[in-house]
Amino acid sequence: MKKMFTLLSIILLLLSGCGKSQEEGKKSDGNKEEQPAMLTAELQLPNEAKANESVKIGVIVKKGDQFVADASEVLFEMRDKEGTYKERQEGVLEKDGFYKVEHTFPKGGIYEVSAHVTASNMHAMPEKNLVVHEGKEESLENVEEEQSEQHTHSHHHSHIEIELLSSNNVKAGENEVSVLVKNEGKALINGSVQFEVWTKAAKRHEYIQAKETDAGTYVGTIPFKEANTYFVQVHVVKGDLHDHKHLEFYVTNQ
Repeated sequence: MKKMFTLLSIILLLLSGCGKSQEEGKKSDGNKEEQPAMLTAELQLPNEAKANESVKIGVIVKKGDQFVADASEVLFEMRDKEGTYKERQEGVLEKDGFYKVEHTFPKGGIYEVSAHVTASNMHAMPEKNLVVHEGKEESLENVEEEQSEQHTHSHHHSHIEIELLSSNNVKAGENEVSVLVKNEGKALINGSVQFEVWTKAAKRHEYIQAKETDAGTYVGTIPFKEANTYFVQVHVVKGDLHDHKHLEFYVTNQ
């Protein structure tokens, strides 16, 4: 009888342990599902336009798969590469997470168009180039050369320095990426730093907000999903200051 009672006790303990294990597994899975959806912003504009003619510029804002109709800020910024022209306009919601502005560029040239989007305490800042023609159209060779220079040089009106502190040779998976940002030789504090991540074959760019962990040091976790070459554009914004730096990461399998 005692043996039977002991055996029953052992069975009950084992069943209780399995139940707890299953509950903990469910809780763990539930926590994974509750991770917040990422904010994405896709800039919509033509590749070319004419000076002194209205151009429609828009951005599609999503949080995960859902359109965002209540963004706290959608601000479009237009700049020429010489730094002599800069305009900002508030975006207006048209439909289904699509915010737009109408803008007229005063002269020909190559302009950088960006959208500063803030929603649910997250920030996204897509950016594209727009060629504006005035009189005779610029040759494609000149356009491509100037666009290339934009990706490799900082804006003339900015004195921001961006230095990669972590390695750009990493293994697939989540990796902490840190950068040091300085303005006129001093640490830039309380700035907004964002990593724009993509590969050659990617249809969409991913945007990751970095956090300031020390004066001028900003850290973000980038999920490099597979072995590949990843392009990372570091965007830095503080007030009227704006700059970016193009980086490449070489990712191998674990």
